[in-house]
Amino acid sequence: MGCAGSKHQEPKKEKKKSTTEIVTDAQVTNTSALLVTKETKFTHLVHSTISSENFQVQTVSSTSSTQPVQCNYDLSNNAYVLVFRNDKFDPMHSRQVSANDMKQIKEFCQHYRCDRLDINENNTIAEINSKMEEISERDFTTYSCLIVFIMGSKFGSATILANDGEYYSFKHYVLECCTTNRTLDIKPKLFIILTGEQDNTTPSTIETIKPCMSFKLDTMIFESSYQGTASFRDMKKGNFFMQFFLRLVHKHNRESIMKIYPLLYREFLRRSIPQTPTLTTTLRKDLILGHLLKPCENMPTIPHEPSMLREVYDLSNDAYVLVFHNDEFEDSAFNRPGSAKDMERIQQVLQHYRCDKLDINENKSKEYVQQKMAEISQKDFTPYSCLIVFIMSHGSINDTILASDGKWFYFQEDIVDKCTSNRTLDGKPKLLVLQACRGNDRIVVDAIPPRSDKVDLVIFQSTYQGKIS
Repeated sequence: MGCAGSKHQEPKKEKKKSTTEIVTDAQVTNTSALLVTKETKFTHLVHSTISSENFQVQTVSSTSSTQPVQCNYDLSNNAYVLVFRNDKFDPMHSRQVSANDMKQIKEFCQHYRCDRLDINENNTIAEINSKMEEISERDFTTYSCLIVFIMGSKFGSATILANDGEYYSFKHYVLECCTTNRTLDIKPKLFIILTGEQDNTTPSTIETIKPCMSFKLDTMIFESSYQGTASFRDMKKGNFFMQFFLRLVHKHNRESIMKIYPLLYREFLRRSIPQTPTLTTTLRKDLILGHLLKPCENMPTIPHEPSMLREVYDLSNDAYVLVFHNDEFEDSAFNRPGSAKDMERIQQVLQHYRCDKLDINENKSKEYVQQKMAEISQKDFTPYSCLIVFIMSHGSINDTILASDGKWFYFQEDIVDKCTSNRTLDGKPKLLVLQACRGNDRIVVDAIPPRSDKVDLVIFQSTYQGKIS
C-alpha cells in the first residue's frame, strides 16, 4: 500500500519494486489497543450452514522437520524492574499518597525473582534521559524480561512531567530506549504507566523528538486511564489502578497477562469509578508472571474480593459492517493500486458471517465521511449485536486519514467518537480495523474533553505509530 507523507505533503514517487522485494521489505508489527470489557467470539456470528468443507483455513507447512512452537516467554532468569516515581512538583501537580503506590510495588515485587529494584525518584528530565540512555546500552542477556513502572503527572497524549517541570515523551524517552536495546530482543517488556492528565497546563519546552528507530515488538503497555481522562485515587490506600492491577496480576499469575485487562476494567465498573484503563500490546507469546515466582515460596495472599463470572458478548443478532475504502484520489500520485484486493477479501470473509449487506463507501470526500459518521452516531443499532468498521486509505500524523478529495479527517474524532457516542451501541462490541500508515509521532495538546466513553472497543491498526504500511 502507498503511504502519504507525514506532513500531509505529496509523497515522492518511487521505482516500482518486484513482488519479491515487497515481500522482503515488509516488516509486520501488530498493535492492538485493547479496551475490551468482555470476550468477543466471532464464531457466534457464523452461519449455522457453514461447514468445514466450504470454509477452511489454509496453512503453510515447511519441508524441513517441524519444531514445536514455544507459546510462552522464557522467564527462567530474573526480571529487571525499573521504576520512575515523581511526586514532588509545584503544589498544582503534587501527587499525594504516591508513597503508598511505591510501597505496594515493593510488596508485589518481593514475591518475584528480580534484582534490587532500580528506583528513580523525583528526577529531572536530564536525569531521566541519562538513565534511559544507560538502559539502552545495558546488557540484559542475564535477564528474562524488563518491567517498567512510571508514576507521575501526564500532559496531552504522550508526555509525562519530570521533577523540574519539564515534560518528556514516554514513547521517545522510555519506550524507544528499551526497544532499541538488542539484548532485549524477543524478551517481554512490560510497562505500567500510572499518570493523571493535566489538561490545563502548558509544557514549557518539549525537546525535538527523534524518529522511531525500532519495531515495537514483544511490548505491552498498561495505562491507568484513557487519553484525556482522569485517574482516581483513594487518599488513604493510593491509586485505584495500581491497587487493582497488582492484585489481579498476582492472583492470576499462572495465566497469560492478556487476560488481566477485562478483569481490571470490571474492577472500575463494579465500583462505579469513571475511569477506563488501557492496554496496548505487541506481545507475540503468552506472558505468565508465575514463571518468575521464587522457588518453594509460601505465597502470601494479596487480599482480594471474589472474582466476577467471565462474560461473553451476546452476538445472537446480526453484525453491522461499515466500510470506508479509498484507493483513488484527486491527485493520482496518491492512488493505491491493488487495494481492491483488500476489499474483495473483506467481502469473501464476511460472507460466512451473519451481517446485513455491507455498508460500503468507496472514494468519498471528507465531507461525505463526516456526514456518514453523523448518521452512524444517530442510527438505531438495537437490532444489531455489534458494529464492525473497516477503513482503508492513507494515514498520517495524529491518526489523520486521507479522503478522496485530498483532505484529512481524524480517526478518533470523526470515526471512533461517533461510534462510541451512540447510546444504542452501549455494551456492544465495536471492532475498528484501520488499514493505513499512521505517520510520525508528534506531541499534540488536546484540551477538548472526551465526549464519549471509550469502552467495549478493540482497535487493530496495520502499523505502529510512525511506521509504514
